Amino acid sequence: MNSRLPIVFLAVLLGLLAGWGLSRFLIDDSTFPEKSAPNPTSSSLPPVSPSRSLHQAPRAHSATSLAEQREEYRKGRPFSPYRDGLFSLDLALSLSPEEILESYRLGTLRDESEIVATLTKLARINPAAAFEVVNQFPERGLFDHAQRAVLGVWAARDPAEMMRHLTDMPASSHRAEAARIAVMAWGEIDPVSAIQHLDELAGIGGPLAGTFGESLLSSWVQRDPAASEAWVAARTDEEERAEMLETLQSARLGQLQGAEALDYILSHPDNPTLQTRLPDTLRLWALGDPTATVEHFATYPKEHPAWTHAGELGSSIMLAAIMQAKDATVALEYVDRVPEGKPRRKFLEGAAAIASSNNIPSSATAIIAEIPESHERAAAVGMLTELWMRQDPVALSEWLASLEPSSSRDSGISHFVTMLAETDPERARQWKEAISDQK
Repeated sequence: MNSRLPIVFLAVLLGLLAGWGLSRFLIDDSTFPEKSAPNPTSSSLPPVSPSRSLHQAPRAHSATSLAEQREEYRKGRPFSPYRDGLFSLDLALSLSPEEILESYRLGTLRDESEIVATLTKLARINPAAAFEVVNQFPERGLFDHAQRAVLGVWAARDPAEMMRHLTDMPASSHRAEAARIAVMAWGEIDPVSAIQHLDELAGIGGPLAGTFGESLLSSWVQRDPAASEAWVAARTDEEERAEMLETLQSARLGQLQGAEALDYILSHPDNPTLQTRLPDTLRLWALGDPTATVEHFATYPKEHPAWTHAGELGSSIMLAAIMQAKDATVALEYVDRVPEGKPRRKFLEGAAAIASSNNIPSSATAIIAEIPESHERAAAVGMLTELWMRQDPVALSEWLASLEPSSSRDSGISHFVTMLAETDPERARQWKEAISDQK
């Protein structure tokens, strides 16, 4: 069996050689034309650049006009930077009002920033047309954004024309809303000019005092405080005038510091908003320069309304001393600059209150010792008792016992007894007997 393998192998090899020779003899190369190199000019399709996607339209050359771009890319279709692969704001800015609406309605121009930029460009050429396009946007967010941009350009370009257009619109909530947006947009550009048209805008959009209060008045007072206050003071509607004046004065206060801020508040006693800001204004000044603060107060006569705030002055001076790590009794260094009588008592009461609330009983007791027997002294003793009782009732009881019998001592013992009764009723009863009932 094995002796036949060489013979079979030889036969297969001879068969392969015969087949190859027969194929060379039968096939003639001339039956097939010779292949030539491809000719780009003979093809109807341009070669594909390996660096360009088959799905991306080629960009027009930078020198190509916008009209040529539109002819090249749009082919009569609504413009779409997404479908056409252009993403060209320049092309969007070339659209007419009708084309903008067409593209928007078909959803091909849907990026809000591109829409607003397109309308802003149109507003510089034809603000009325841009305004009418905006009015046809149903989406509230896009409508507000676009209308504010268009009205801002219109107010800067031709405010008189804008006012005529708004006035000629049929009365509706839409016109009122447009007037309010015009107020804000115009005010950002020229608040003085805008506020001069308050009555006209109010006739279109209704009461606008609140809107003006936060924008136009604040801007105007920064440019010309005297003129803005005079304008507000001339308003005939009392409620509107009061609201505007309060807002304007608050804005004016934000421009002042130190003595100017304090004097401005005190010169407007009928403005409750300003009065509520006096403690913070005083405290801020005292923290920076306590000596100048007290010296300025000292220029006021004893009857001046400023001294009704002597308590705030004392507490501010004491707080400044604590924050600056100075001796907390530093308030006593200024006591001679405060008029005798109620102003001085209120000054010391305010200082003692800050010492007590900051857990500095040694300073509080030293300041209380300088307060003559009075309602202010009784209040200071009562406050210190309540706070000190929580920290060291024994030390407190020793201090109360050292005081001379008086109504202020009775006030402290009364507070002490009330708190002691919760834990030691028997001792509280004994302390109650120490009240002298002095009036």
